[in-house]
Amino acid sequence: SQFGQMNFATCYSALIGFFFLGAAFISMGLFLSSLTENQAVSAVLCFLVLLLNFFLTSLTEFVSTSASSTALAFTVIIIALCLLIRSLTKNTLAGILAFVLMEGGLLLFYRYRMGRLSGLLPKLMNALSLFDRFENFVDGVFDITSLVFYAAVIFIFQFFTVQSLEKRRWI
Repeated sequence: SQFGQMNFATCYSALIGFFFLGAAFISMGLFLSSLTENQAVSAVLCFLVLLLNFFLTSLTEFVSTSASSTALAFTVIIIALCLLIRSLTKNTLAGILAFVLMEGGLLLFYRYRMGRLSGLLPKLMNALSLFDRFENFVDGVFDITSLVFYAAVIFIFQFFTVQSLEKRRWI
């Protein structure tokens, strides 16, 4: 009371948001460090992912909003996902099959719904930003959708971490 009034809902909301943000980053770091046995490589990789996520909303200003550039960016993301699938499963056929299915779906979507792809990449980048969702908690909004998003990120990366470690254990 000496320093004024304090809204406890705002304070606890920010604490809960900070906890979930930290847990999401820890689970991402665990996954990235499970991909390699070299600690220096995993530390640099974790730092780069954290830095990229911090600047993700600022980077949307530099991303083209045309449908063809969005399709190209999604193709790069599909290639990265297929390489990850191939790396985790040690099955080249699974990676190729995933690429053919995802790229085929993207090409069909590009051909018949090209207008919907324009501006989609910056919107997706804003939606995936972990720090941007944390701002809601700092502003005093107890956002359930952000909590569900953080829980999904934590679950997905913990699942990938366990899968990566299981594959390494049996090699």
